[in-house]
Amino acid sequence: MLLTGCVEGRGNASAAMIAVGREHKDIKRDTGFLEAEKDLRKDLQVFIDESTKKFEEYAAEYNDKITQFPYIIAAKIFRLHRI
Repeated sequence: MLLTGCVEGRGNASAAMIAVGREHKDIKRDTGFLEAEKDLRKDLQVFIDESTKKFEEYAAEYNDKITQFPYIIAAKIFRLHRI
C-alpha cells in the first residue's frame, strides 16, 4: 500500500481513514470519499517526490563537501564516506 512507510502521523492517520472508508459500504460508494482518497494519494506522492529530490540534493552537497578542504580532514578523522 502506498500509504505505509510515510512520515509518522501523516501515513498512520491517512491509512486509518482509508481503511475505515473501505470497511463501510456507504462510505465506499460515496464519490466525495473516493475523490478525497485520490487527492490524498496524489498529495502523498508529491510529498514523497519532493522529499526524495531534497535528499538527493543534500546527498550531492554532502558528497562534494567531504572531498574539499577543510572538510576532508574531518571526513577522514570521522571516517565519513560518500552516500
